[in-house]
Amino acid sequence: MEPLRAGDGGRNSTPRRIFGRTFLALLLLAGWGCAASDHYLSGRSFYEQGNYDRAVAEAKEAVEVDPDDGSAWTLLGMADAKKGSYKEAVQSFEKALALGFRGSMAPGAEGSFNSPWYWLGYAYYHEGQLDEAIAAFKKAVETRGDLAASYEWWSGSSLRKGDYDTAIDAATKGLALTDPVGRSWHPYYLRNRSLCSFVSAAVGDTRRAETLLTKVKEVEKDYDPEGHSMILYLITEDEGTLKEISGRGWLGVETESYSKGAVQGVRLTEVVENGPAARSGLRRGDIIIRLGGKAVKNGGEFKPSSFAAGSSVDAEIVRGQERRRLTITMGSRAERASVEGVLTSAPVWEPFVNTCRERRLVLQAVDAAEKNGDYGQALQVCLDYLRERRDFLVTKRAIEVEQRLDPPPVISAEAKEQAVLAQKGVTEATDEKSLARAIEEYREAIRLAPWWAELHLNLALALERHGDYRSAAKSLELFQLARPHAPEAGEITAKVHELKSKAGNGEND
Repeated sequence: MEPLRAGDGGRNSTPRRIFGRTFLALLLLAGWGCAASDHYLSGRSFYEQGNYDRAVAEAKEAVEVDPDDGSAWTLLGMADAKKGSYKEAVQSFEKALALGFRGSMAPGAEGSFNSPWYWLGYAYYHEGQLDEAIAAFKKAVETRGDLAASYEWWSGSSLRKGDYDTAIDAATKGLALTDPVGRSWHPYYLRNRSLCSFVSAAVGDTRRAETLLTKVKEVEKDYDPEGHSMILYLITEDEGTLKEISGRGWLGVETESYSKGAVQGVRLTEVVENGPAARSGLRRGDIIIRLGGKAVKNGGEFKPSSFAAGSSVDAEIVRGQERRRLTITMGSRAERASVEGVLTSAPVWEPFVNTCRERRLVLQAVDAAEKNGDYGQALQVCLDYLRERRDFLVTKRAIEVEQRLDPPPVISAEAKEQAVLAQKGVTEATDEKSLARAIEEYREAIRLAPWWAELHLNLALALERHGDYRSAAKSLELFQLARPHAPEAGEITAKVHELKSKAGNGEND
């Protein structure tokens, strides 16, 4: 090796090699950092415009440049989710979470723009993986408890599973976060209240369902996301509901509020194939800024159902960089009056609607058998249904039918064994998880012997200990039904009122 000489400018100069490499590294770092940021910002812009293909391409460039950027992975997942590529979206959200990214949205803002837990739940929900979706939404509210959207989707996932207690609880918590007047929370207030209505309809409480929807309409008379009124009709088959909604306009779109620069309106995130919007020339990604001569600045001002079915309505839209005018012919919600019609435009509700309709058929069979005096058959219909699922209304009917049987049915050995397991589990429970398992053991025993009053009482005590006051109150009501002349009836009634009060908003809506 040659000795180092002062002023040596040769290419083998060690100081120059170090300096050159350092300078090059800094340049590369700065250049690549800017590129990742540029791709991310460009991708977010495309996402906000509804151009999800370009958003995916830019987000992929961003994560290739900087694979440790959780926000870029989340954006990639969001764009894939909007495209319907849910498996790819799940992988991106899991990558973002593994990097420790939890979202960076300011408190109080609408939605959950880049909360990976929320979007992971959204992707799982649309894949039909409801258990995974619920787990993700739980994490979302643990991370950010002020996001009403997370509660809404948690409720909807539970609703589709038939877990009505959790569905009503999540929707009620979402309601508690929302302001029926405040613009930013407005849609979530309405959607969570609609979900409360759905749960009520699902368990056969159509009166409460109608009351809840009436309160929705008091806040926003034209609000009807995803054809909720028509789905409610499919559940109840109430002709009055069908008549009321058939004359209202239907556009066949899903939207989200849009505001960028001078453009404010609603962007079409989905357009139902062969629906009124599609037939009138609207496309996904179009931004409606005027409808029927009135400005549309956000989702709260977008009211297609305020127009009559079959009417022609002038609209102004932004498509890309162009402003266009067109005439829309409103469809009718009667187009969605069949199961096929509503489920084509809202397929995620199919399991829920089918469950509700199956329940109605079961209850009709119970009523028919009871009317013919065949109480044993009526009870057997209930038991066959309850073996597959937990259901408050069918349990209630089983208790009512059992009270007409003489002699009363024998409690099976299987039910007794299950009850012993449940009691042992409650006694030995040392944490929330073990107590939850014991509660499920009690519910299994009730499915086998729904008329056994003590099971409902013990389940109520376990649920109260678990903090599920709403379900505890319902279990006590079933105990009262199964043991109508219990000496402690007055105390039980007082306890039901106490538990309902603890359960908070929503119980008496």
